Amino acid sequence: MVLKNKKLILSFILALLCVTAGFTQSGSKVALVFGNASYKNSKLENPIKDAKAMESKLKELGFSVTLVLDADTETMDEELRKFYSKAKNADLGLLYYSGHGIGTDEGSFLLPVTSNIKDETDLKRHAVNLNDVVTDTCESGCKQVIILMDACRNNPLKKTKGSSRGLTTVSTSEVAQSVIFYACASGKTADDGDGDHSPFTQALLNWIGKPGYSFSQVVTAVTKEVRSSTKDMQTPVSSSTIMEEIYLNGKSSPSVNEIPPVYIDDKTDYSKVIRICVIMFVVLLVVITGLFLTLTTEGKQFISLAGSKISSGTESTVNFVKNSSGKVKETVSIKYRQGKEALEEKKNAISEKMEERKEEKAAAIAEQKEAAAAFAEMKKQEQEEEYKAIKKSLLLAEIAGKYSDLYVAVSPVTKAQYKTIMESAYEDSEDNYPITNVTWYDCAQFFNKLSLKENLEPVYDLTDKHNIKIDLTKNGWRMPTVEEWKSFAVAPENGIARESWNLSNSNGELQECCKKQPNSYGLYDVYGLVWEWCNDVEKEKYHIAKGGAWDVQPEHCKASAKLAVTADFSDDVIGVRGVRNR
Repeated sequence: MVLKNKKLILSFILALLCVTAGFTQSGSKVALVFGNASYKNSKLENPIKDAKAMESKLKELGFSVTLVLDADTETMDEELRKFYSKAKNADLGLLYYSGHGIGTDEGSFLLPVTSNIKDETDLKRHAVNLNDVVTDTCESGCKQVIILMDACRNNPLKKTKGSSRGLTTVSTSEVAQSVIFYACASGKTADDGDGDHSPFTQALLNWIGKPGYSFSQVVTAVTKEVRSSTKDMQTPVSSSTIMEEIYLNGKSSPSVNEIPPVYIDDKTDYSKVIRICVIMFVVLLVVITGLFLTLTTEGKQFISLAGSKISSGTESTVNFVKNSSGKVKETVSIKYRQGKEALEEKKNAISEKMEERKEEKAAAIAEQKEAAAAFAEMKKQEQEEEYKAIKKSLLLAEIAGKYSDLYVAVSPVTKAQYKTIMESAYEDSEDNYPITNVTWYDCAQFFNKLSLKENLEPVYDLTDKHNIKIDLTKNGWRMPTVEEWKSFAVAPENGIARESWNLSNSNGELQECCKKQPNSYGLYDVYGLVWEWCNDVEKEKYHIAKGGAWDVQPEHCKASAKLAVTADFSDDVIGVRGVRNR
């Protein structure tokens, strides 16, 4: 008897499992994992181990994972392009990075192992911009995006102005539901830890695969663990636009006494759901009837009596069976209608809820776009006002003689002028100082932008960096030729040594523009202060700078003095002066 009961119960459980099996689906999940450790000047201990452990964990969670270790700039760019392609139309895309990161006023950057970053110009050319990665991942078509940043263990760019000791915060995209989880707050460093993994990655490995945990719960748990393990010295932060919770290892299971819920969306086949409910009810009815007949004395007597009367062929037995069958059919029909009505009500309620959420999301997106447009307009007006202010300082002098058709700027380009046109950041106290640490290429870009701002024709064609074309017939801003520079580099009346900033009077540091007497053309600081880039090239690779600088002896600040360096060279003694054709 007991054995039969167990078989009946087991059959019932198996039937329910077979019926509900069709509700389990697993969407496509892709992941890209970076581990950069073998930097030339600062080898890191844990990123390789962190990345390999994260690869294993994500594979356990059903991700298709690409692992990339000690990648250079070209490899990182190529693997990211492949990832964007794989993420297209995927249900979930995840990017994990462990290695050096730098946050500046220009954004957050991930450093390849071959990067040799000396300043922000190198950073833009050789590092990977995290802002671009977030935008491209979200715009790939992926439905949900998770980005995990275990970056900036230390800062190899300590002397670069505007740099911080950690990644700056990146805004998540409106294109996809996305969340970015940083190992530490903006401007802070992430601890490398004493074990095999960093505190952040170790906490992720502990919590990211917890069954039934949403990603927001994972974020909370990881944050608490990292703060505890680092004694509140490191606090992870996140930025999110998710509208629905992300589950990496399934949703929480219902209790024993709860009926498993049926989740319905716009794509649900309701007729299939109704059929499944009917089947489940019939199976349940059959099992309960069998248990009743098997376990009760009355059931045994009923079986015995029915068998006896049927075998005797009496009419009463036949009628009893017919009546019982009719009642069962009627009961099934009533239960079917009730189940159908309840399911329809639930469907309508879910549809209404989804419509409300769509409207709320659309309203939120519209509000965000409106605010962004207002901010952009305000920023544009501010920039216009700044340009009007600095334009007054772009004074021009007319040069007599051979180059009488030339306008020359009264002083070297100042930081205020460069900041306004190139949207760079300097402290206001430095505005009147000449711009320095700019390459020849930087100057060409500046003058092209300035020309377009004033509706002039750009002089430099920068399409191909290795084959730059210069058209001196255009009326736009540019660097002078050496001969043009010599034509307006007239010594001041009181002498170059006295009326120039040089090693004898600069106190060993850069000085402000226009603090000495001008020459006869009204030009300030032609000699001394900073070397001035010219257009001329020597030996096919060395660009010329003229005039001397604040760190040069007075006798070397003369017309014949020159500095020959490559076009990508920059230093705090080199600046530039603008000229243009009349």
